[in-house]
Amino acid sequence: TNVVIEKEVTGLGAGTFSGCTSLTSITINNYNQVLTLGEGAVPASATVYVPANLMTEYNMTDGWATLTIKPNGDVEQMAGITFSASNGYDTFAAGEKALIVPSVLKAYTITDINGTGLKLEEVDIINPGQAVIVYNAKNVPSDLNIYTAPTTNETKGGGANLLTVAKEDTDVKLGDAYILHNDVFYYCQAGTIPKGHVYLPNSEPAKTR
Repeated sequence: TNVVIEKEVTGLGAGTFSGCTSLTSITINNYNQVLTLGEGAVPASATVYVPANLMTEYNMTDGWATLTIKPNGDVEQMAGITFSASNGYDTFAAGEKALIVPSVLKAYTITDINGTGLKLEEVDIINPGQAVIVYNAKNVPSDLNIYTAPTTNETKGGGANLLTVAKEDTDVKLGDAYILHNDVFYYCQAGTIPKGHVYLPNSEPAKTR
C-alpha cells in the first residue's frame, strides 16, 4: 500500500507500478531533482509525497502535474548556524531530517584532498546524517585558499563526501584525521573525537600536508 523511493533513484520507468491496485501512497526521497516519469508509472489513485523544496517543480512537470502531489514533510529549513569571530565558516551535520540550505548560507561537501587543497561541491539540500561545511553566503571570498573549486559543471553533490560525523566517541592517532579550527583543517593530535563532531579522515597522508 505504501512505497518509499530512496534518494538514489532518479526516475520511474513506464508502468513501474501498473497492477498495484492496493497502492495508496508513494514517498519520494530524492531532494535534488524531479524524477523522470514513464507512461502509466504511477496509478492516478495514489498520493505522491515529494520533497517540499521541489513541490513547485513537480506540479509544473508533465505527467506529475496530473497526479495528487503533497509535501513529504521530511525536509526542514536549516537554522541555528552561527559563526565565531575567528571562524568564517564551520562544519555541520544534519540530523534525522533533510535540511534546505537557506539563501543566506552556502553549504559544501568535500570530495577530494590533494596537497593543501580541498575540492568542494555545493549542495542545496543537506541529506539526513550528511556532514558539510557551511559559510555565510555574503562573505564567501573568491580566493578561499583551503580548497580548489570544481572546474566543470558537475552535478551538485554528485561526488562522494569525505566529511564524516563521529557516530560515537572515536579514537584517532596523530595524522589520522583533520578538524576545522580558525578556518583551517589541522591534523588531530592523538585522542578522541567526541560523538556528533564532524571531521575529515586522512586516508592518504602522503598526498596531504
